[in-house]
Amino acid sequence: MVVEESSALLSSPRSPGYVAENYIWFSAVCIAFNALSLGYDVGCMNGAIPLIATEFSLTDSQQEAIDGCLSVFAALGALYGAYLADAIGRRGCLVASAASYFLGCVLATIAFSWEVILIARASMGLGVGLSFCSGGLYLSEISPPHLRGTLVSMYDGFINLGIVLGSLVGYFAATSEVEILGSSWRFMMSFSAPFPGIVLCCSPFLPESPRWLIAKGRNDEARETLSRLLISPSIVETAMREFKTTEHTQTAATWGELFKELRNDTHGLRRNLALCIALGFLQQASGAEALLYYCNNFLREAGMESTSSLALGFVLVGAAKLLGNIAPMVYSDKYGRLPFIYVSSIGMLLVLLALTILTYIGTYGSAEVVLMCLFLFFFSIGTGTLLWVIIPELLPFRWRGRAFGTVVFVNRATSSAVTLSALNIIKAAQVFGFFTLYLILSFASAVLSFTLLPETAGKSLDELTTPKNHAGCATMPV
Repeated sequence: MVVEESSALLSSPRSPGYVAENYIWFSAVCIAFNALSLGYDVGCMNGAIPLIATEFSLTDSQQEAIDGCLSVFAALGALYGAYLADAIGRRGCLVASAASYFLGCVLATIAFSWEVILIARASMGLGVGLSFCSGGLYLSEISPPHLRGTLVSMYDGFINLGIVLGSLVGYFAATSEVEILGSSWRFMMSFSAPFPGIVLCCSPFLPESPRWLIAKGRNDEARETLSRLLISPSIVETAMREFKTTEHTQTAATWGELFKELRNDTHGLRRNLALCIALGFLQQASGAEALLYYCNNFLREAGMESTSSLALGFVLVGAAKLLGNIAPMVYSDKYGRLPFIYVSSIGMLLVLLALTILTYIGTYGSAEVVLMCLFLFFFSIGTGTLLWVIIPELLPFRWRGRAFGTVVFVNRATSSAVTLSALNIIKAAQVFGFFTLYLILSFASAVLSFTLLPETAGKSLDELTTPKNHAGCATMPV
């Protein structure tokens, strides 16, 4: 049985002084290295894929397959992660994601054919999907409300930090010609192996979600975990008594139970999950990830030709995305999620409109690079960061694992479709058509955010899944 802690002190926004914040921060930073791995891959592959294509004489379709393979298996990993996070725990799922990604890094480094690289990318993608699914759940369930926005935003911030790091390593490899097994791209691929290694080494010291432990009837372990998350032993016992005596007890739903609830809509889950799925789809349909993976193509359009200048240009693009993450990470718990979402949506629309106009009239150069940086900056301010904070907050525990996994699956599948089709869209409709398409989709995302998205800052997970606090969303049980 599981308890939604309607009054437990770990969930109370009014009791930050009772929370062991240093330990929670330690746990959040440790698992954020999984996110760093994904960001590094984005930054690294932008420079590595041309080198791989040259070494193995790859076609455009084969290059897209190598890039898109990770997202395809990330989508599948998200579905499996939805099951795994409920079966072996949020922490166990994070460990599995780190192990899968580490294996992929090793395979990619020693690969001597593009088919082996595909297998390596599949293993890395599976790790990314498991991490996406379990990371947000884990942080949401161990974080008090006054830190939840900061810690989940930090997880996304590590993705952006990884992008910058990957682009810096690419720049170093391009200018110094450092090699492993005769190829500089192998050095770039091997550099990310320590990141999942850190997660594996730290995993014995990380707490499991108390909610999940109680759902499995492991009350002694839940008490021990709470004793590390809460400062006072008396508070721990108070929380445990509330867990055992509350009337609001639930078992984690199976896939069948989730589908039954969506069909009957007994508790109004259908609308909230539809909103979350739409947000997950439109976040990736903005084209931000395709712009990152194929950044070199756009930089060449802007007049950058040499390997070193392309690498340096991508460092600037990645740095802009990282800088956009700082404001929501620091202030989203204080000022709320929605102001950042609104600024992000408007900024992205204006920048995409400017890019569409520039590409239509054929004006390239430094202006295009600046606008690309601004687009990713505004993406990170809200849409790219805070949706991962808000979505788990809108899903009650009974359906949270399976429902969140469904959202991540749609998000990663959309990312895969965008990545696999980007070069073909550019060939068929030119760069102008590319930006026009994503301008339309970003407009749809903005409309959805402005009209249906509720404010979630400063509330416990239990308050957010109580009917009276749904502010425009469907009602749900505690």
